[in-house]
Amino acid sequence: MKKYLYIFACLTVVLALAAAYKVNAQKVSFPVAELGNCANEAECKTFCDDPANISQCVDFAEKNNLMSPQEVSRAKKFIKAGAKGPGGCRGEAECSNYCEDIGHIDECLSFAERTGLIDEVEVAEARKVSKILKEGGSLPGGCKNKAQCETYCNDFDHAEECFDFASKSGFIPEEELGEARKAVDAIKKGNRPPGGCKNKAECESFCSDPNNIEECFTFAEKAGFIPPEEIEQARKVIPLMKAGKMPGGCKNKNECEAYCEDEANMEVCANFAIEAGFMAPEEAEMFRKTGGKGPGGCRGRQCEDFCNDSANQEQCFNFASEHGLIPPEELEQMKEGFQQFREGIESAPEEVVDCLRSSLGSEKFDKLQSGQTMPGPQMGEAMRNCFEDFGRSQFEGGEGEGFGPPEGFEGGFNEGGFGPPPGVSPEDFEKFKQEGGFPGGEGGGFPSKEEMERFQSEGFEQFRGGEGEGFGPEGFNPQDFENGRPSPDQIQGIIQQRTKEIIQQRTQEQMQKFGAPSGAGDFGPSGTGGGFNQDQPSKFQGQFPLGGFEQFNPQSGSGDGGGQFSPPPPPSDSGQLPPPTSSAWQVVLFPLLNLLEK
Repeated sequence: MKKYLYIFACLTVVLALAAAYKVNAQKVSFPVAELGNCANEAECKTFCDDPANISQCVDFAEKNNLMSPQEVSRAKKFIKAGAKGPGGCRGEAECSNYCEDIGHIDECLSFAERTGLIDEVEVAEARKVSKILKEGGSLPGGCKNKAQCETYCNDFDHAEECFDFASKSGFIPEEELGEARKAVDAIKKGNRPPGGCKNKAECESFCSDPNNIEECFTFAEKAGFIPPEEIEQARKVIPLMKAGKMPGGCKNKNECEAYCEDEANMEVCANFAIEAGFMAPEEAEMFRKTGGKGPGGCRGRQCEDFCNDSANQEQCFNFASEHGLIPPEELEQMKEGFQQFREGIESAPEEVVDCLRSSLGSEKFDKLQSGQTMPGPQMGEAMRNCFEDFGRSQFEGGEGEGFGPPEGFEGGFNEGGFGPPPGVSPEDFEKFKQEGGFPGGEGGGFPSKEEMERFQSEGFEQFRGGEGEGFGPEGFNPQDFENGRPSPDQIQGIIQQRTKEIIQQRTQEQMQKFGAPSGAGDFGPSGTGGGFNQDQPSKFQGQFPLGGFEQFNPQSGSGDGGGQFSPPPPPSDSGQLPPPTSSAWQVVLFPLLNLLEK
């Protein structure tokens, strides 16, 4: 709890002045003429404790670099305030005693705030204490000053009480409450912090020694800082730490990350991961190829998010290809599919080409056509839309090969039966009917005039002959018709449904000529077309543990709940790279990039 009780130190607002009066005997030659010819450190301190001599002492300290610029600034503010502290106190001891009494908290705080002796953060924390006291609250154990509160809260028997006070007062950041609670609960269960450390500084100091890592790990495990599924893997690093085999001799997260972020140390870090059992040799080779960074400079699980964004998949594929991360046989398959795509574009109808250029943009389309870039999900979607539009226009325009009657079909029926829709000449419509026939009829298209008239006059059952055949779509039920006979609107609906099915079928046939897979729109390194299937979940799992330095931080003590002693996370479930799949360019890109995950 010491971390959160330093607020009381802030209330001794003139302690900083002591540094202004105190002369560093190692840097000054005695006697000191500027300080009343004081002959030693004790005499100089006595001289500077006299408020009348403050200006001389501050000037001397500033001239000889005995105070930091911040301390000099504070001292001058104190001088400007009249060289007297709260309650008229003078000197370090007198002002310290006065302001450590919580009864003087508001007076000392106002003085410090007015003179600028403490910064805004310290003021805010001090106000929290003042607010609690004004509302009738009390400090842990009823302590009255900094020394009493530190003594009380350094006793772990009082951990629960001090934690509650700190959390309610807002001294513990919200993001640290969970870890702090774990530490308190572990202490309540009788699990003393490693080495008997009583505060964060002591715990960090103790656990930074590799010889103590086993004890620190045990406490972290019991406190719940390490997920159960990671414990076994985490234990692998303990012998290496004891033996001093950490990369570059690093002892904590910051040191290890700094060391392994340097590309010159990639080999050392990769070898460490192999020895620790965090990656297989082939995975280490992959790590060396990538240099620990992925597309766009991403690291660790950042790369999953980056490459799951369809806008970045082309960049991710190119990265994998350049670094030899795609199996040769799959790369060859992708190239074949891409070549097929380019050949298809060359022979595509002009309307389709214009549509693709408009949808993708001229620059991107030209790069696709010239082979400078690979087709991605956007290309598959554009192809599907363009072919559907082309098929629909062919059907409605009457030129080329028709697909069937247009959607809407308004005005297509009259008293004489089944007539041509708007925009279709009687001659073309007659030809269409003669070549047509619903499923089960001749031609597999739409019904002839005689069939339609028979259907309307005799009813559905008589027309289909009761054998389950006919032209009704799946789910076609004569019970839905009045007197067993469809109305013109119902027949129109049947035709619209059949038209849609024919357009979809013809569109798919056309797209397959361009190397697109049988799925609706995926295109790129997958199957024949080598497609970027954006719906397939990314399988990148961090297999190199050094990103786990974020977890294994022996300097993040747990005495105050502010840190954890968790070793690195384990590799993926299998411990090996997954077998190549159609998304191997994704699967193999970043399993090792957790090395530098922030």
